[in-house]
Amino acid sequence: MDQIVHIFRKDVRRHWRDILLSLGILALFAWNEPSKWMPRPFRESLFRVMFSGWLAPMVAISWLFLILRVVHAESLVGDRQFWVTRPYEWKKLLTAKALFLVTFINVPLFGAQVFLLWKAGFVSSRFMTGLLWVQLMWILILIVPMTTLATVTSSFGQTVLVVLGIVLSLMGLAALSSEIPNPGISILRWIPEWLPPSILLGVFTVVLVWQYARRKTLQSRLLLIGGAAAILVIMEETPPRAFTAQHFSSLQPNNNCQCN
Repeated sequence: MDQIVHIFRKDVRRHWRDILLSLGILALFAWNEPSKWMPRPFRESLFRVMFSGWLAPMVAISWLFLILRVVHAESLVGDRQFWVTRPYEWKKLLTAKALFLVTFINVPLFGAQVFLLWKAGFVSSRFMTGLLWVQLMWILILIVPMTTLATVTSSFGQTVLVVLGIVLSLMGLAALSSEIPNPGISILRWIPEWLPPSILLGVFTVVLVWQYARRKTLQSRLLLIGGAAAILVIMEETPPRAFTAQHFSSLQPNNNCQCN
């Protein structure tokens, strides 16, 4: 436990500027969000409109930057890291990083959500289950994938290039799939919709733990590429779920209707 606290305190001292930046952007978002619930004045300044529109993306970007900074502080890529000469246990190192992210991402987000509920006139205690569910979704959708990506990259620039490559690949696949008809493979027709994201989350979790435990970057990258390729094949070859008439009850004419 002492080692976990030591690593946590070291990260706080080293990244206090990044923490303040992330908390400041989140505070601005929470302060500005209630103003969007009211009718906007006709002649609202262009700066205020752009400011309101960019705050939500900036919150996510600040979180991504904070994740990269704290994970890259003890880089897992290569074999010449200074920290491997210290008596760090990988389990405690991983726990300290997780504690840092929960403390400075999930806890402030939870406080911002409670504040927004209060501003909207709701009692936050009645929505505690929903608030905790939102926290879990942020962990699964953002924190775990970005932390995994940080473990297989060595710098901020390399991570940005990887993210751009993923975005461009998805855009290309979307354009290609719109031009090529998708007949769907019969074997894949019965795959439930929850299975692809579950597989992807499982791959992220395995790579995250594997990197901290063994630092086998090449194998981890290949596993990520293989998992992403498998998910893309499933999504491309699985026909879209179509609504059929049996999902809806038929409308019966109202004999009592009097038409003029």
